[in-house]
Amino acid sequence: MSRIIFTHDTWVKSDYTQQAVDLPPSQKRKFNTGESIPIVEAHVSGNYILATVAIFKDHAVIESEIKSTPSTPSTTQARIVRHNAPFLTQLDNARRPHAACNTTCLAMGMGFYGHPLKTGGVQLEDELSDYMDRRGYDYKNHEHLSRVFREYGYRSAFNPKATYAQIKSHLASGNLVITAGDFTPSGHIIMLIGYDDDRQGFFVNDPYGEFMAGIARYDTSRSGAGLLYSYKLIERYCYSDGDVFAHFLQGKPGN
Repeated sequence: MSRIIFTHDTWVKSDYTQQAVDLPPSQKRKFNTGESIPIVEAHVSGNYILATVAIFKDHAVIESEIKSTPSTPSTTQARIVRHNAPFLTQLDNARRPHAACNTTCLAMGMGFYGHPLKTGGVQLEDELSDYMDRRGYDYKNHEHLSRVFREYGYRSAFNPKATYAQIKSHLASGNLVITAGDFTPSGHIIMLIGYDDDRQGFFVNDPYGEFMAGIARYDTSRSGAGLLYSYKLIERYCYSDGDVFAHFLQGKPGN
């Protein structure tokens, strides 16, 4: 048995051909982000995940499809991991410089796995913003962000209920993780590039600069490259263990 995990507040309906507003209460139910329901079998048809009920596919993920989420690490896992991932600032983007943490993190991830950071003089993060606009994708929809990474040929699995042990295990396997938190009033996305158990923190590439925990605001004049954010800071702003929004990134299949 698997589960469907809801990545957005949404309605589950008994009839996917009808709008939720047109169905009686007995034929629909509201679920909140992070909630889940058990399923025996499900498949995607058009815009919906179909099981015994219908769920809009951009608002949920089938747990069995989270293939790259690692298991709990072994006791032999390295205490310090730090990847040489490219750093990009969102503040020099031509598109949405103060709201492009999402596409900037996607670009850093693709760059780590070998994608050119510029094509014809256009920054990859601006290219990704154009790509999302042309397809009508929502910048704040985590499944849309994961889909863009996959459509460029790379692998990404989004898990809204990730644990810090899973995140560290994925980093130790040679890969990167994108996570989200309440660093700004509208939310913010950062790239995790490693961790240090001795110093009790995650190495991050923060596209907006350096988050100053003491005053809970950003210093955008500082570089966000290779910063060490303490485990306590990450857990405070990126939610408690088992409730972390995380994109587990990998390179192209076969690489």
